[in-house]
Amino acid sequence: MQIGIICPTGFLEHFASQSNYHLVLAHMVRKDRDYKEFYRKASTHGDYITLDNSSCEIGDDVFTPEQLVDFARDVGAKEVMAPETAFDADSTIDKVREFMKVTKYIRGSIKVFGTLHGSAMGDIIRCHNNLVGLGVDTIGISFRIQPKPMKDFVRHPNKTVDTSLARVQAIMRLEPFMKESIRYHLLGIVDPKELLYYYYNKFIKSVDSSCAYVSGITGKLCDDAWFEKPKEKLDFSNKYISGYSLKRVHFNIQILKKLARNEMEGTE
Repeated sequence: MQIGIICPTGFLEHFASQSNYHLVLAHMVRKDRDYKEFYRKASTHGDYITLDNSSCEIGDDVFTPEQLVDFARDVGAKEVMAPETAFDADSTIDKVREFMKVTKYIRGSIKVFGTLHGSAMGDIIRCHNNLVGLGVDTIGISFRIQPKPMKDFVRHPNKTVDTSLARVQAIMRLEPFMKESIRYHLLGIVDPKELLYYYYNKFIKSVDSSCAYVSGITGKLCDDAWFEKPKEKLDFSNKYISGYSLKRVHFNIQILKKLARNEMEGTE
């Protein structure tokens, strides 16, 4: 599983460069020249870049389909995330359908990434099947996927673990419908150990996360047995962290890579 490392612009060379997969935010491409230039250079070196529509960061429908395509071209992205509506399957399907019309004449050069939404498991499955039918190349499954708990959903008192388990169980129910022709991506993680659940899932190919960075600068390590997601938000303008924080972030990145490869001690 490939890991896209999300971090401030000033630390892209330190941290994001440790991977050849990147999820690049549209609003950062628009406002930060250094951010855009880093990823443009990475694309010329063969790195795989997905342009994120920044819906999670700044809200739905901030950018038009045409703007997203332009941003994708600016950084040499291989695929672009279509517009979406949080938790609304029908609206998301409609937006992806419209986006497919916009990208009809550039499909050979830029792939389309659709994101799953729905408030109940049936809605999520229906959204998935519609996105497949529309011809998307990649489907994103967000950590925000929180279907109304079914009677057999396992719950956990730790909110971080409970959020992760909700997506794990949703993916278990989705797996019979997943297609080998589609590339599946995990949008964010709240508990790094969630990655271990997907070791035998042949469909999920990548994940992006700011977890390694945000945890590192707040004194947390991604291999903590009782990990809790930091409350701090990622500040893309931050240009300084201590030497100890730098070491912790590097350590956390290595932990994420090991979790993605199922190489943690005690796993099979």
